[in-house]
Amino acid sequence: MRLAKLLCVAALVVAMATLGSARDMKTDNQTIAAEGAKRLDINCRFGAGILTVRPVSTADAARIDARYDADRIDLDVDYRVRGETGRLDIESEHHGSNVETDDNQLTLNLSDKLPTDLSLKIGAAEGDVDLGGIPLSRLDLDIGAASGVISFSKPNPQRLEEASISIGASSANLRNFGNANFDRLTCKVGAASSDLDFRGEYHGESEIILSVGVASAEVILPIGVPIRVESSDSHFFSSVDIHGGDLDEIDDDIWESPGYQTAKDRILLRVKVGMGSVDLRWKK
Repeated sequence: MRLAKLLCVAALVVAMATLGSARDMKTDNQTIAAEGAKRLDINCRFGAGILTVRPVSTADAARIDARYDADRIDLDVDYRVRGETGRLDIESEHHGSNVETDDNQLTLNLSDKLPTDLSLKIGAAEGDVDLGGIPLSRLDLDIGAASGVISFSKPNPQRLEEASISIGASSANLRNFGNANFDRLTCKVGAASSDLDFRGEYHGESEIILSVGVASAEVILPIGVPIRVESSDSHFFSSVDIHGGDLDEIDDDIWESPGYQTAKDRILLRVKVGMGSVDLRWKK
């Protein structure tokens, strides 16, 4: 009799634990019509989980596919048009600190038809972001404790006037950022180890300003595009090492490719290092 009671209690405890761990998973699929907008201003704040961003061939502003624990995650989507600009605000906020990766999954499909200013703020998440083919005019990426890849699989069909990337204590990596077709790109790496791949198609002069704190960065540059490297080491323990590239040192901490001064398509890379290290390498 005593054993039977113990078994009943154990079964009740297991049932209650199972009930307590059950999640109210919600699916939310939305298509955001452009509503006559000729350009887009998109702002996305994503706290924790898995974030996927993809280009899609559509005249709509975006398509959002989400699956999340409704008890732990709040998803807010707001779209409005002012003049010729459609503004899309997306915020995925979590409650508490026990958010698992699969508690929150958001896929953001962005139009490759409309000129876009894009701001992404990613917290403690896994990111798979492909911006290839999206006509970006401005880009702001703030990556906290996230991991994953941000890439341009295809060239940006318009000139990206300004791009800003901030990588905190994360292992986020950049891929084929030469395809971003940028005028000026500012990249800050805090306390992380990151691979920064700037290969791709270059048109005109593109400037990269790279600041590395207590971190290490492996920088991949394209073979065949003339480059000028200006280095500034601000600490005894910092270093900038150049591996290949066929550069000539024309002054203290300044190197140039032969023909850089007269090249139509070229890269100006300014590197500042705190207590970290930067390795420059060239690949096809």
